[in-house]
Amino acid sequence: MAGTQTQTPTMHNVAVMALQRDDPAIQTTGLAAAMQKLMREPGHRTDCDELKAMWNGIRIHPDAFKLEKLENDFPQLSIYEIEDTSPITVHKMLGICELWWLMDAMYGDLRVFVFDRYGQNRREIDVREWESIYWRALEESVSATS
Repeated sequence: MAGTQTQTPTMHNVAVMALQRDDPAIQTTGLAAAMQKLMREPGHRTDCDELKAMWNGIRIHPDAFKLEKLENDFPQLSIYEIEDTSPITVHKMLGICELWWLMDAMYGDLRVFVFDRYGQNRREIDVREWESIYWRALEESVSATS
């Protein structure tokens, strides 16, 4: 058609589409709204104002996410990162750790999955283990320079 210009999808978009093909519940927008709704629900170990303060300190934007309730009615947030097109930096990983603590305060769980640029080769990051190793390495590097 004359005047119609087609945009070629990026590798990132193709990878996210592959994830959504396998699980249509995976979303790319709306995380803040979903988290705010979740924080207003009763039954968390931390009050809503404290949860909001925790959430306001988190500055991460995953490539995609899925928020669901498990059989026990506990929330589980899964975030998906396409490593080849938006690598997880130390700063972003620390934000993911903060998000893990927020989910923990709501008796929930956070799962972090990374994929290659084709939406394949899924790996799961153990957030608690990574945080433990990070702080140990930081402590050792501070000790080495003292």
